[in-house]
Amino acid sequence: DNHQVIWPKDWLPQDFPNIRVISLEYDTPLSKWKGESLPLHDQALIALKKLKLANVGDRPIVFITHSFGGLLVKQLLQFSSSDKRFRKVLNETAGIVFFSTPHRGADIASYADKVFFRKTSALETLYPNSLQLMKLNRDFELFAPDIPTLSFGENDNTCVGSKYTCFQLVSDSSSNPNFRTNAEHSFFKLNANHWETCKPPSRDDFAYRMVIEFLKNCFVQ
Repeated sequence: DNHQVIWPKDWLPQDFPNIRVISLEYDTPLSKWKGESLPLHDQALIALKKLKLANVGDRPIVFITHSFGGLLVKQLLQFSSSDKRFRKVLNETAGIVFFSTPHRGADIASYADKVFFRKTSALETLYPNSLQLMKLNRDFELFAPDIPTLSFGENDNTCVGSKYTCFQLVSDSSSNPNFRTNAEHSFFKLNANHWETCKPPSRDDFAYRMVIEFLKNCFVQ
């Protein structure tokens, strides 16, 4: 069987028969080493328009994100908080799962900048302690104070580049958002590298079981 498991699509409907699973495509400077992708703001607005076209917002939403995707979701929710055309996306968001999201930037951005000797707006957003990301994290506490989150960090190094430089792409201090709101926020480290954190090997895996419990709590709110 050559079928590659895409667990949100293949496994979640087995645990939640009535859910609708939608995947959102976007470009990420974390995988395009030269940063040839649109800035976070632009991609978030494009994503928000795609969600509106798909009629997302008529029932409870839980976002499951990896890496740059987590930043994208925070940014699009910020847009929806100030634009009545998209307000129901924020209002219907019942929870967010973050896998290896660089809430405060990632060392890989600095590495890519040194290797390719060029700065782009996409990569600049991801520099460690980026002012844009720090502000977005603080603002999230204001426009989404009641949205619970489940976050996972990476314990293993990830090898990148032709010479295979290996390091932790997203540090613990960045993957743990440390939101200070009345909603419930949990953080766990996984024995996986950056690309593997969002790929549980089975339905019995710790990360998958935690996601299932989180979704159950979100859907009964």
